[in-house]
Amino acid sequence: MGHDDHNKAVRRITDTLRGPFTKVLRELVPSFSEIPERDFYDTVINDPDLLHGCLLIFRKRREAFAHILIDSDGRHVTDDFVRLRCGRSVHDIIGMVVRTHAKRHFQDALGGSPGDKASRASRLYDAMNEYLIHEWQVPLVRHFAPMPVALVRELGPAILELRSPAAIQAVIDGKPIP
Repeated sequence: MGHDDHNKAVRRITDTLRGPFTKVLRELVPSFSEIPERDFYDTVINDPDLLHGCLLIFRKRREAFAHILIDSDGRHVTDDFVRLRCGRSVHDIIGMVVRTHAKRHFQDALGGSPGDKASRASRLYDAMNEYLIHEWQVPLVRHFAPMPVALVRELGPAILELRSPAAIQAVIDGKPIP
């Protein structure tokens, strides 16, 4: 897939998350109407608790999103690894959402622009991005921020074994993965 195709897919996914996906969430959770519709996506993607809650709602009420989860032949998709009409799977999209949250959090917590490859936020994100793929990682992103980039690179895929704030802190403190 070329760069332009990738950008089109990402734009289509983001538009769906901002539009139809948000609409379903707001219908399922009446208190979400307190968040202005135009701000909903950014409010959710920036708040780990709210984002994690929305992902849990998606998991528990997946049938409410059935009209969005369609493959290129118009069939309803129930498997997280089957490609949707946008060319990505639910698994891919959840990873995209987790990485977007992490990128924003790292930028806020560590400073620097995501485009500035010299910034600590950008270097940490670049070291972690291929491992930020699961919704259970959303509540952990704030705990990943203090990790030294060299440690993240050293851990590599073992970062997926860090499933609690205590495990992350233990590794930062130089202890083995619990």
